[in-house]
Amino acid sequence: TIEAGVQLALALWKEFRTIEAERLLTNLIATSRRVHGLGHDCTTFAISAMQRVQERRVFLKKDGEINEDEVYRAVRYTANEEKCVVQGPIPKVVYDPRSNRSDPSNDGVEERTFELERANVVTSKGTPVVCTGLQKATHFNGKIGDRRDYDEDTGRYAIHFEDGRLKPVKVKPENFRIVFDL
Repeated sequence: TIEAGVQLALALWKEFRTIEAERLLTNLIATSRRVHGLGHDCTTFAISAMQRVQERRVFLKKDGEINEDEVYRAVRYTANEEKCVVQGPIPKVVYDPRSNRSDPSNDGVEERTFELERANVVTSKGTPVVCTGLQKATHFNGKIGDRRDYDEDTGRYAIHFEDGRLKPVKVKPENFRIVFDL
């Protein structure tokens, strides 16, 4: 059923497989619209899940330290891609799929929109990214994957590619960009 498919997509998202989740939801929304119509509960459920999955959550770095207490929404890059436009902070229940909180309040913190240098924006686990500027492994440039674990020893993040034939690689943060639209 459509609902079971949406549940599967959300389970994929909770496992930081955002690209798979988003691709599945795209197909489910199209099918549900065609079969049930735009206003049907199944369609609205799928659309609601897609909005959640498409949100690109990031942390901010200040004085070299990552603040994981506040989460922001990356909106886009500026024209030269040197800065990222972010909004937030966003409530924990919105960004953390494992959160038990049901209250989406932001504890009185007002959401704001601003630009930051790319180096001060840290992607959350599961964020879709595209590799760019790789010198030694140029064949990965342009490849899309989910950002996964951080290796403190190398300062690199594991990227698990959408193309399952490619093995995950560790990439410096300056060599990948957030994919806002799949």
